[in-house]
Amino acid sequence: DAKYIVLRGGQSLFGNGWELKFLSFDEIQSLCNATGADVKTTFLGILNEKEAYFGADLLGGNDDSIHALFENDGEGAHFTDTRTGAPLLSPVHNEIALHATALAEWQR
Repeated sequence: DAKYIVLRGGQSLFGNGWELKFLSFDEIQSLCNATGADVKTTFLGILNEKEAYFGADLLGGNDDSIHALFENDGEGAHFTDTRTGAPLLSPVHNEIALHATALAEWQR
């Protein structure tokens, strides 16, 4: 299954604490349907010859509804500035977060 890192502006979606929260394709679609956001996906690569990673850049939509959706998920998910949060990640997740953010910024 593919894993999607969720981006919003210069922020990445983190889980409870300082780990990336990855979503599935279906979760990304549900998020867009619930918030009115569009998504621009970017293929980031395949890790260990089995896991495909994508960046999912949320564009438009209602900021309040996007943040509320994660505040109420019971898992402590939140958006944090990628530059601030990435150094606290494992080396591999740091690379994924910074790579996804750089490509999303470049494509905007």
